[in-house]
Amino acid sequence: MNHHSSALHPKSSQDRLGRFLASWRVDYVRRRVEPPVLDVACGDNRLAEYFADATGVDVVDYGAGAIIVEHLDSLTFPSDYFATVTVIASLNYFSQPERVLAECARVLRPKGKLLVTQTRPALAAVWHKVREPWAKVGSYSRSDILTMCDETGLRLVSSHSFMFGMNRLFVFQSRQ
Repeated sequence: MNHHSSALHPKSSQDRLGRFLASWRVDYVRRRVEPPVLDVACGDNRLAEYFADATGVDVVDYGAGAIIVEHLDSLTFPSDYFATVTVIASLNYFSQPERVLAECARVLRPKGKLLVTQTRPALAAVWHKVREPWAKVGSYSRSDILTMCDETGLRLVSSHSFMFGMNRLFVFQSRQ
């Protein structure tokens, strides 16, 4: 379930352009977070820098203090624990995103929020071809994301573009 095929493929967020874009996304998302927060596939664990009660998990160790796990679809956190779970620009790296989203729903408190960002499909097709060819999927469509989350018991609260339309933020809430 690794969202990166190996350490031989560095994240594009590790160069100047990638760091700028990743910081922009995290800054946008963090304003919508209520702690305690779990950042799934956190990479450089940037979101945790903003909250005392934040936990980042990833399958690759980028040396940023994240909890390294073997699989993102079977976390050891208790059910109904986090007020917010984030999946920032990484859903398309998962081999089984439905299972990861189901795990996100499991660890969310009743009425908790799942925040998912995704690059627009047309832009992602080019981006991943040039910068990250190991991505499982270039990007998911809005309807794909809605279908995956609906199957986990999450309901869409809002969805809108940011970063001049390059990305989309989906806000889901647990139905419990």
